Amino acid sequence: MNIFEKYANYHTYAKADLNLGNTHRKLKKFDNAEKYLFDGLTRIQNNTDRYWEGITCKCIGLLYMDQGNKTLAKKYLNKASKFLNQLEIKKK
Repeated sequence: MNIFEKYANYHTYAKADLNLGNTHRKLKKFDNAEKYLFDGLTRIQNNTDRYWEGITCKCIGLLYMDQGNKTLAKKYLNKASKFLNQLEIKKK
């Protein structure tokens, strides 16, 4: 990740955050997962990549689902659906 930062490759850095956060989620290390997922979300939003923003929101929704927080899970899964459906519509 230091290499991504050094060479200003923030898009790849964001995806690395996402992967790391999702791995922590699967390991039930929820505090670490939340940190990396939201760091990744911020970086993705700065790069305006709607596809990866949707994927990140999906992972955050799954994190909250794993934690039993249905309200936040629904919020982020709906955001993910919105982003990804918009991309599918534009693709047609």
